[in-house]
Amino acid sequence: MKRHCKILFIVISCVLSTGRFFPALAQQNPHKNIEKNCGKCHLPTDWQTIRFDHGATDFELLAQHEQISCKSCHSVADFSRVSSNCASCHSDVHQAKMGNDCRRCHESSGWEVFNVEEIHENTQFPLLGAHLLVDCQSCHQNQQQGDFALLTTDCVGCHEQQYLTTENPNHVANSFSTDCQSCHDLNDW
Repeated sequence: MKRHCKILFIVISCVLSTGRFFPALAQQNPHKNIEKNCGKCHLPTDWQTIRFDHGATDFELLAQHEQISCKSCHSVADFSRVSSNCASCHSDVHQAKMGNDCRRCHESSGWEVFNVEEIHENTQFPLLGAHLLVDCQSCHQNQQQGDFALLTTDCVGCHEQQYLTTENPNHVANSFSTDCQSCHDLNDW
């Protein structure tokens, strides 16, 4: 008798969930393009708590990405239609002038840039000597937000004021070269 009750319960559950006989009682799938295996992501006791393992996808959620809601990146109707390209969710303050590989400079822990020395190794201006101690804004002050591609690597590009105002000896009056490295080294003036 118990076995018949279990089978009857399963049959009734299936009939109700399909909505074939009682469409008002059927649960609609809000995810139009995901198979209906709700338990794969949701807890049966609480539909709001998600337990989906994002590490099994091509985009593991790390740091800041762990803190945001699924709907921030995904359309509820189709969770599969999401790009892993940063610019698909984030505004590009660099206006595509730095390329589309944000991970070259940024990490998912935040927008701060911690690997400045490493980044500069891949440019025409590796940070050497005293330049390692200078904050970024000292050199990049006249650039638009994040547009570093147009900077000059000539010393006088950043040190013109020192060149023009140095009195002992007067660089302008003596027609000294604006190639600072011809007299100075990178560690000290």
